[in-house]
Amino acid sequence: MLRTLSLTEQHGVALGFIVKEQRDAAAATTTTASSGTTARVQSLKLHVSNYVGKEGEPLLRWLVEVDTAIAARRIFDDSSKVAFAMSCLGGRARIWAYGRQLTDATCFGTYAEFKEELRQAKVSMTFMLTPNVRGTWSRTS
Repeated sequence: MLRTLSLTEQHGVALGFIVKEQRDAAAATTTTASSGTTARVQSLKLHVSNYVGKEGEPLLRWLVEVDTAIAARRIFDDSSKVAFAMSCLGGRARIWAYGRQLTDATCFGTYAEFKEELRQAKVSMTFMLTPNVRGTWSRTS
């Protein structure tokens, strides 16, 4: 293929290849300051269990799971962190979070705000009422 190109075009292709190889090598040899070990080039996708807001369900443990997965996936901006955490919600917790976002798209300005509001809402979710098959409201657990 290179034989069909002019000398200048061959030079450009070779230079592009060299630059790409240098970038890849630099990314692969990036080291962390604290440990001096080579950083992982690709993100690590960890499974996070869904938090549904049931009574007795440990919110703190779930937040640790989410924080660990966010770090492993190399998610850095707050809006992506909030979106990822919300994708790991289920049941009443999911209804609460997406309901809040429907009424105010900017309700979770930062990931820290999202976590704090979820902690505060956990108490009220314990007493949240849901419609039952008879058309009346009952306490969910």
